Amino acid sequence: MNKQEIPVFLLEEVERQISIENLQRKMREEYEKALYESYVESSDGEI
Repeated sequence: MNKQEIPVFLLEEVERQISIENLQRKMREEYEKALYESYVESSDGEI
């Protein structure tokens, strides 16, 4: 079996992509939480 080393720039790119995905997930979760809280606040007393 031929064992090859992964180039450093590819490893760095993978790390960047993971960081971006984690940031996007965190921002989406914060947005959804704020949206839900806004919905709950606006519907208080209307039930």
